[in-house]
Amino acid sequence: MIAGGAAGLLVGLWFLAGAAIEVFNAWTRRRSVDRLSPGQKGRAVGWFALGFAVRVVLTAGVLVLAFRHSFVSGLVAWLGYYICRTVMMWRTARRLKRDSSAGSKDG
Repeated sequence: MIAGGAAGLLVGLWFLAGAAIEVFNAWTRRRSVDRLSPGQKGRAVGWFALGFAVRVVLTAGVLVLAFRHSFVSGLVAWLGYYICRTVMMWRTARRLKRDSSAGSKDG
């Protein structure tokens, strides 16, 4: 059995692992989109499929490991993933709204 302080630390680390996976997922999605070019449609589909597969395997791997550790660790890892994803989507939506309103004022 793990002492109370060490168990809290492990739960916090699982939260950070879930958040880190989502940061990595967002980075790889953005990198894939940034590398698109009109002349490479066939290669783009392959890279998107490969990137999707890697993201799914890594996310599932972290969640499986967390749930194998304990149910609470799994929930906390998922919560870290979900909160990080929600915050990043919210920030992106705000940025896009700000950029579109700035563009409409200039035109």
